[in-house]
Amino acid sequence: MWACGVPGGRRRCARGGVDGCPRPSGDGAERVRSCPIGWDMPPWRTCCARSRCGGVWVFGAHVRGSGLQSAHMHLEVQPITAINAPLPIQVGDVDPGAIVHLAYQATDHAGHVFETTQRFQADATGHVDTATSLPRTAAWHPAHSLGPVWVMSGPGVGFCLHGAKGITLTVTARTKGQPGAMTTVQRIFSRTIAPFAVAGFGGYQPTRGAGHPVVLLLGDAVGQPHPEGADLDAAAAELAGEGFRVLTAGWALGAGEQIAVADCLAQVRDLIAACGPIALVGMGRGAELALLLAGEISRTAPQDLYAVVAHSPSDIVTLTPHPRRPEPTFSDREALAADSSFGVGWQAFLQPTLTGKPWEIGSFYSRAREHATEDALAAATIDIHALQAPLLLTAGEGDAVWDAPRACRRLAHAATCEVFTKLYEHAGYGIGYPFSFGGLPQHATITLYGHKVATGGTPADRGAAAGASKEQVTSFLRSAADAATEDTHSPTP
Repeated sequence: MWACGVPGGRRRCARGGVDGCPRPSGDGAERVRSCPIGWDMPPWRTCCARSRCGGVWVFGAHVRGSGLQSAHMHLEVQPITAINAPLPIQVGDVDPGAIVHLAYQATDHAGHVFETTQRFQADATGHVDTATSLPRTAAWHPAHSLGPVWVMSGPGVGFCLHGAKGITLTVTARTKGQPGAMTTVQRIFSRTIAPFAVAGFGGYQPTRGAGHPVVLLLGDAVGQPHPEGADLDAAAAELAGEGFRVLTAGWALGAGEQIAVADCLAQVRDLIAACGPIALVGMGRGAELALLLAGEISRTAPQDLYAVVAHSPSDIVTLTPHPRRPEPTFSDREALAADSSFGVGWQAFLQPTLTGKPWEIGSFYSRAREHATEDALAAATIDIHALQAPLLLTAGEGDAVWDAPRACRRLAHAATCEVFTKLYEHAGYGIGYPFSFGGLPQHATITLYGHKVATGGTPADRGAAAGASKEQVTSFLRSAADAATEDTHSPTP
């Protein structure tokens, strides 16, 4: 059989350039599989170097024991992929049923090493595909090529990114009785984006085309020192790769200094004057601020917003948590007072600190609402009644910081605009595109207010939710931007 799969014959290869394939050399049985363009090759896509056309993979195999095994296993993974893209890895030419150890390792931009080793079992043909196979002790279900990445463990911190700099991931495959194989993968941001700035805000935009919708990102309460994994520039670069002009607001929520919503509002209005209608996308305390700004803008100029996205939001103005002296984050807004009893302080701050664990501040926020009067709740409630732009609300049902799922329901009930709500089962606080990356290791803590805080949810559940959020947010923003453009250009009756 010729390598192209045609007995005794030659055929033009669809990959171009060369007619047919050379007959493979070597002793032993010959195996040929189907390639994506119609020729014969294995399911892992890469072609044999011995084939001039590059359209097939052919290799010799020796009959050994009950199965087929070659001298070297084949490890195949696409060498350059987008940072949040799926990462299917295929291992071939091992004993059927053999245990294959796949080790992943990456170093973040702060120098922290993250790694995991997962044990897969080869199928009856001696192959493993991480996109369709689960390891023997999988923490995720169903199978997903990014599952091993989600559960990579590090030194107790989140994975740190800086701007549009990609990362390198090393993958090693080993099985008993055969030499191992290793490869490196580049996980990159879009190469068609560039930095830009307007009205005092900085970010990224696509390098091609014009008229891309503008998005302003409002990050969470990062505090000091600057936390791992909270780089807003990376979030802006990621979203810009999806066709948006993305800017970041450098307001240091929860960093020990109070912020006036009126000052933020003035800067946002300058931005709108410079580039037209915008979308506000916020996370946590940033979502709280996004909703406050959206309510204010909509009272006088609702057309200046084409969309609002609030990830893990609160429906009330909250305090900066502290074991002894909680303070308002926003100087010109009335926040719900905290319960200062010893029990709350012990459970939320002191006991976790003494045991070396992250703060568990869910009780701090829940007790504030439980003990608040109706007048205090009314005064602290975020008013979005005037909002006319579509609103997307998301939260993890396992949120351990505050009750964001219930806040989403309250906000949806209070709104008069079109509202979309998405709750992620088992995921915790702080999940939402583009702030959380579904293609990176996940962690059950986050750095807020300069301290580690428990978020809730498992790494695998957080990773799956982060991946789903990307499709939901980009689709929502594109639809909202298109609708706003159509309304702008529609004829006046």
